[in-house]
Amino acid sequence: MASIHDGSSWVHDPELVEKLAEFDPEPFNGQVWRATGYSRDPMAFSYNGGRWAPPSSITSNPVLYTSFDKEGAIHEMASWMALLTPPPSKPIKVHSLSVAARSVVALSLPNLASLGVDVQNYERRNYAAMDEFPPSKSQEIGAALSFLGVDGLIVPSARFACNNLILFDNQNNQIEIDVDDAEIVNWMDYI
Repeated sequence: MASIHDGSSWVHDPELVEKLAEFDPEPFNGQVWRATGYSRDPMAFSYNGGRWAPPSSITSNPVLYTSFDKEGAIHEMASWMALLTPPPSKPIKVHSLSVAARSVVALSLPNLASLGVDVQNYERRNYAAMDEFPPSKSQEIGAALSFLGVDGLIVPSARFACNNLILFDNQNNQIEIDVDDAEIVNWMDYI
């Protein structure tokens, strides 16, 4: 069974929710990196969807994408910006963030495969965009973890040899984020 959306509500796949509930969340305290547009707030959660969140046209699942590695954050942002037409000419900012979260689930590629993610094509952007349906398995996983009240998810980056931390903006989350530093970067140097 997959998660379903009838146009007005979202129903999570009960088998997926049950499998995800078996993973033990751990606290996370550490430094991560977030690349943003030049003038964007680095602590602003996104409602537009992405690999780990369905777009808001399906369900509201706000996320904050970060990376354990500065280069990973830059590569993630540069690969997305290179898809835009015309490509933006402004540089990006890379922010160092200190994050403390109460409950984070870590999923390796083998874990993701066991949950139905096509890890052979992990680097592809094969997830639903705004007004598209159905959501991808990775989007279902992110939405289900958020539904379970988990603060975040650690997964391998699809763009760089590091892990990413995805934070969920749940009503009951226990996340603290502080911006430590920012650097201006020419994202075109990374494509």
